[in-house]
Amino acid sequence: MEVSAMYRKRLAILSLITFLVIVSIVSIVSIVLIPGRSLAWWSWPPSGNTHRSLSEEAIANIPQDQYPDVTTIFGEDIIGWTSNIKDDQRAHGNYNDRNDGPADYWWKLALTQYGVFEFTGAGDPLASPKPGAYYYLALIVHLTEDMGVPAHAYNILHSQDSDDLDNMEQVAFISYREAKHLVTIQDTGKDPLQCYYLSREHTLSLTSPPYWRLYYNNDGTCGLRYGTPVGYYWEFCGAPDIFPEKWDDTSPVEQRVISSLLGASAGYAGGVLVAASRSLPPLVKDLAIGFDSGTDPDPEPTPVVDPQKGTKIMFTILENRSQEVFVTIKAIGSDGLEYIISAQEQSDQNQSDQGLSDQKKSDPDGPDSGDSEDCWDNKEVCLSKSSGSRQLPWKKLIILAGWKGRSAEGQLPEGLYTLKVLVKDPDDNEVNEVYPEINADSTTRNDTERQFLIASQD
Repeated sequence: MEVSAMYRKRLAILSLITFLVIVSIVSIVSIVLIPGRSLAWWSWPPSGNTHRSLSEEAIANIPQDQYPDVTTIFGEDIIGWTSNIKDDQRAHGNYNDRNDGPADYWWKLALTQYGVFEFTGAGDPLASPKPGAYYYLALIVHLTEDMGVPAHAYNILHSQDSDDLDNMEQVAFISYREAKHLVTIQDTGKDPLQCYYLSREHTLSLTSPPYWRLYYNNDGTCGLRYGTPVGYYWEFCGAPDIFPEKWDDTSPVEQRVISSLLGASAGYAGGVLVAASRSLPPLVKDLAIGFDSGTDPDPEPTPVVDPQKGTKIMFTILENRSQEVFVTIKAIGSDGLEYIISAQEQSDQNQSDQGLSDQKKSDPDGPDSGDSEDCWDNKEVCLSKSSGSRQLPWKKLIILAGWKGRSAEGQLPEGLYTLKVLVKDPDDNEVNEVYPEINADSTTRNDTERQFLIASQD
């Protein structure tokens, strides 16, 4: 009886192991080979694939000192997100038969998430309800790299089963290092989406000579032009994929084109990152007058500025690219008149949030600003390096001490005002005016405006 029970136990364990192995194999095959997945430059295997190589080259060619956010801070994340098979599918809008994807929509989501301080998302972006800004940027990079594949640029459905893998993609993956290529980061100013479209145009132009009609049939019988009904390599359509399957079998012309396409894919991918980094504005959070959003248990809904005692204005600036920013602080009256405020910046520029909390308790109003007030009209401010990982590289807590309601023109009269903080970077980005998607006052986490009252001087 004991032998029989032991045998059954071993048999059950063996059956379980066999089942798990079969499930694993089926899962891998379903990801890579099941019909309905248009792979483009390969995102498989995870340990190293064409998308990973292209993204690594793109980021390696971007100056780290000029674009720290997309290189040293989030660069490794971006590389992982462009080259993961699940993220590949998401980049294409979860449509398995699409050669393109909603790049413009991903950019809008990137801006939205950036504006609420979601830079990477919590944990796995695919499982997170709110993936971060740089994750969505990685999806645009992936689509831009894909447009270096002629089958994608011509909108030819491909890689539909194990016998239908795109031959050029296969050659590029296997012989990536043999296909020597130069990477030049493309400059499209502050428009990352332009790189996506230029990548496709470059591929179409490079394969426009009649020679390439051998592989990318353009006779109209199967709608092989981009934007027309999807074309096929499949034989029933009269256009099988006859591109050589090995590097050694390709002609010098084909080798030059493969090399050029790989170099251009990395160059345009890098251009997406550079343009995005240039276009992202500074952010402002935790704006407070007095301590209406600080540690007080029962803050006043509308803080009151006493012209005799004074109070503090404080906020934090974050910036993705430049250590220098330019700050304007206005008081806007209920009549619409605007005043540039004059206030002294507290000398302790690097205190932590905890230090600020302690300082509030010991000195809630701060020292008198005396005669050393600054006019906050496009005032240059030098930020500090952020502490911690996966945060924007530059940050600073600004504290204006003992403000008594003075402006550049003199004392503000009694009444209701709106304090407005405007921060501009050297790329001329200003959060509220450049991107409506980043509406700094749509959440409590990103603040540029606060109402306050100037009390009577009597």
